Amino acid sequence: MRLFRTYTGCFVLAACMLCACQKELHSDTGTQEGNFRLNIRFDPVVDGRPLAFDATNTNFSGEPYTVKTFKFYISQIDLSATDGSVYRVNRNNYYLINEADLSSTTISLTPPTRSYSQLSFAIGVDSARNVSGAQTGALDPANGMFWTWNSGYIMAKLEGSSPLSGAPDNRIEYHIGGFKEPYNVLRRVVLPLSSTGAVSFQSGSTNTLAVSANVNAWFHEPYELRIAKTPVWMTPGDTALRIAQNYSRMFTATTLTRNP
Repeated sequence: MRLFRTYTGCFVLAACMLCACQKELHSDTGTQEGNFRLNIRFDPVVDGRPLAFDATNTNFSGEPYTVKTFKFYISQIDLSATDGSVYRVNRNNYYLINEADLSSTTISLTPPTRSYSQLSFAIGVDSARNVSGAQTGALDPANGMFWTWNSGYIMAKLEGSSPLSGAPDNRIEYHIGGFKEPYNVLRRVVLPLSSTGAVSFQSGSTNTLAVSANVNAWFHEPYELRIAKTPVWMTPGDTALRIAQNYSRMFTATTLTRNP
């Protein structure tokens, strides 16, 4: 089944207003179990081609680069159903997607059997967790995604190299974080699930939703990021905001596989 691209911007506000009026199927305590399993798998790509680590890619400006690290946090997951209800995943759940580690790239949910029309989630970690100090699990500082209590978590990380980089060893490093206004880079993504407006699931089934994450989106639309000019960015600020706006558009819901 072919699915649709990411929607952000004004669509996010509309989705949030709609969710405020919708019935929650799943409380923040995370106690309710569903009737089927939905695996959400994040696949790294470069303009539709599978990402090969350390292989040469070309961004929208024609700049060559390779990738060695590609990580991002997913949180605040919602599934909106056609009957107006919302399956809301426990807000204490945070998932670190490390595209070099296949075991981390799939999030498994057990929502109630419904026809679902939309998946939404946040890229990053909310402000409360950013000021809670050292934590465990996906938020453990040992994962290399935490700066300090002042700067907080790195929401998304892209590392590699490019011959156009003026940094030592021609490295490129984009560590994007910031939870304080006006430099809060937490972004919400809204994905329609099909051209017909709904995806129906059978009770007791297992389903895998593939969501591609396009690395090239980091460098283009709405802001142009040139490696030759900015090969490294590792602090909150205006540039981090622009890069976050770019990568918030990198997601596309591509296929749904149903297994009995």
